[in-house]
Amino acid sequence: MTPNPVGGSRRATIAAIAEEAGVSIATVSKVLNGRGDVAPDTRERVEASLERHSYRRRGKRKPPSAGHIELGDPRQLFRRTDLVRLERPLAPTMDYYAATAPHSEAGGYINFMAEDDQHRIEDNYKGNYDRLVDVKRKYDPNNVFRVNQNIRP
Repeated sequence: MTPNPVGGSRRATIAAIAEEAGVSIATVSKVLNGRGDVAPDTRERVEASLERHSYRRRGKRKPPSAGHIELGDPRQLFRRTDLVRLERPLAPTMDYYAATAPHSEAGGYINFMAEDDQHRIEDNYKGNYDRLVDVKRKYDPNNVFRVNQNIRP
């Protein structure tokens, strides 16, 4: 084994590499893991120190878990059309909603209604809807108090 920067013939540690390169342990870890968020000159210093000390990772790198995506350099994210659907970013969610809607009960939780849920408002208020419409007509005929759960007068 080559001498480590701290002295002796032990295997160089990440901490010793970081100290020699003048960076944090986290930065050395980022370089070792191929992360893209390290400045090129810093990466070169760390890699030179790793090379000088013949640093090798222990064991094999674990394969990514199911569903894990290696994004690499975050600046490249929007160039990867296979990862980001710019034309329909909510498509998977909307497709899931459309597929499960026929199997779901009518109505929903009133506080989570969105603007596009107006067609479900009667189902959400269930048996109280007609009474609430009468109250709305009497006390708010101009629809001043309107939010996502709006009952129109």
